[in-house]
This record gives sequence, C-alpha cells and structure tokens, in this order.
Amino acid sequence: MVSLFLLVKTAKIFTKSREALARGESVSIDIVELEGRKSLLESELSRLETESGKEEAVRKEFDIAKPGEKVLVIVKNPNDDFTIEEKGFFRRTWENIKKRF
Repeated sequence: MVSLFLLVKTAKIFTKSREALARGESVSIDIVELEGRKSLLESELSRLETESGKEEAVRKEFDIAKPGEKVLVIVKNPNDDFTIEEKGFFRRTWENIKKRF
C-alpha cells in the first residue's frame, strides 16, 4: 500500500517537473524575443533623440511641411484602365497578320 502511494506521488512529481521544464523553455524563448524588442526600441529611441529623427517623426505623424515647402499629391484617375489582356497564341498570330495587311 505504501509503495503504491509512493509510486503515485512520484508520478505526480515527475509530471510537474516536466511541466516546469516546458514552462522554463517557453520563458527562455520569451526572454530572447523581449531582448530583441528592447534593442529595437532602444535604437528607435536613439534615432528619435536626434534632430532629424524628431523632424521625421513629427512630419510623419502630423503631415506637416516646413515653410516654403510644397506638397505634391498624385491622384489616380479612376477612368484610366491599365489592365493587360492576356491573348492566346492564335489571337496574337492573327493580330500580327492583320497588322501586316
């Protein structure tokens, strides 16, 4: 009876140790990802501490220009249709023949 009790407890301890190892690996992966994110954020922060970085961030966020600068807006004409029609071998051949005569 005691040996059965010890066997069950040992099995539970073994299961919990496996779960703890799996969680430890998951935490290790999370730490690596977070360290990468931290280095990206630190580089972004150092870029934003420069004058050109601040100017770029303000221009991007608020869509502003310096005095004297002009804004160029390119608008696609909805009436323009730039689709390319795929033609088969025989249609291309026939059109080439028609062009020559």
